[in-house]
Order: sequence, then C-alpha cells, then structure tokens
Amino acid sequence: MATRCASVASDGLSRARAVGIEAPHTGIDWISEHAAEIDLVFDATSAYVHVLAAFEAGATHIDGCTAGAGAGAGNCPTETLVTVCQKMGIDTGVQALALMDVAEEIVRPALGRPRIVDRAALTLRLAGVYGSFMLHSQRAAERYGVSQAEILLELGRRKAVGGQEDMIIDVTLELAARA
Repeated sequence: MATRCASVASDGLSRARAVGIEAPHTGIDWISEHAAEIDLVFDATSAYVHVLAAFEAGATHIDGCTAGAGAGAGNCPTETLVTVCQKMGIDTGVQALALMDVAEEIVRPALGRPRIVDRAALTLRLAGVYGSFMLHSQRAAERYGVSQAEILLELGRRKAVGGQEDMIIDVTLELAARA
C-alpha cells in the first residue's frame, strides 16, 4: 500500500487519512512540491490536469476509474488516461482498445447515469464539495425550486464535507426562504 498519496477533495480523503495516508487537498502545487515522496496519485476533480501534472512531477502510479465511474463527474476515465499517455509516448502497459471496450460495453451500461462534465459537475468542483452531493443537490433543487448551482456554492462556503449530505436540504430551504 502506498504510504503517501496526493488527492484533491474527494470522499477518499477521509478514508485515506483513516488508514494513515497523507491526503492533501491542494492539488498540483502539493504534487509538484512532494513528487519524490509520492507513491500513488488519486484524483477526483480536475482529473486530466492533475494526472498529467503528476506524471510530469514524476509520479509512476495513477488511479483512474473506468468510464469515470464514481459519485460525481470528475473521476479520470482510465481509458482516456491510457489513450492520452499513449499519444504522449508514455507506456502504461495497458491495451487502450481493450480498456475502451470494457468501459463502453460493461461499465457505462451499469452506471445508469452518464458521467459528463456539465454545469452541475463544474459547479461541484468550483464549490469544492464532494461528488456525493451531486444527485442530492439536484433532487433538492428540483423539489424546492432552487438553483442547484447556488446550493452547491453555499455548501462550499460552509465547507461541507462528505457525510454531511443532510445539510443539503437545510441549505436548500434557507435559499428558498430568501427567494
């Protein structure tokens, strides 16, 4: 198991810290400053930017999610990562076409909801909140007629973290009352 890990705000931060893995939320700057000490990079926000920066900083192990599977829409799709690496001349040892087949034929059909970078996904990252807030905030926005973006931004201002999904309804009701 890796002893040090670079990560950006994700549900994994709590789990990583619980098992003694350092998991800062400052992204590329931290990766660059600690490149020689990093064993593994997990990314769940600006995936491509952080993964490529991690490679440039010397990381040799990168975590990805086939078809971007995960709570939100920011996980680095492994098939995209492998293809980009191949185009950059980085040998991953992974067969890109076979991985694309797995993503397209097995993982995507099982996801139920496509992982896309849309307004909600971008606002989620802008607010710095967890991917698990995506669907909860969408449902609250629809139910109470409040902007999902405003809900996510307010959660970010309050520094909400994973496990505080119940706060979404409180924030939504407060925003609805102000409208």
